[in-house]
Amino acid sequence: MKRLGLIFLSTFLLSDCSYLESSGDAFISPLNAIQLTSESESNSQIGEFQMQIKSIDNIQRMTFLNSELDSKDQRNLTIAIRPRAVQQLTKKYGDKLQEQLLNSEIKVSGEAKRQKIWVLHRNLNTGQYYYQTKVFVKSADQISFL
Repeated sequence: MKRLGLIFLSTFLLSDCSYLESSGDAFISPLNAIQLTSESESNSQIGEFQMQIKSIDNIQRMTFLNSELDSKDQRNLTIAIRPRAVQQLTKKYGDKLQEQLLNSEIKVSGEAKRQKIWVLHRNLNTGQYYYQTKVFVKSADQISFL
């Protein structure tokens, strides 16, 4: 019975370690965001996410901040910044925004969503897919530097 209590206590304490503590606030790490969205019926999780930006992609006027070097890495959390928010951030932080963002630690408020991405070859669906977890940013107010 004593051993069972220790196992329960250890499991409870370890499960809480995936949240990052900062100034008393609990932030959700990229790996935890991915786990929470995959376990959710809605494939989403609302919260405050914290991550280091390891790579940046620009596609069709959107900017994608990635927690991993490879955006297709299953451990990657992507912050997808819509064009208007990119403009707001550029106005707020200047033209060298991407240089400031790369390797920086950020906090993002929003909803992480797990999405199925189909693999295409010559614009034809190959039947293969992978999952990405993304937080869409509509306003510069959702992002802050730590």
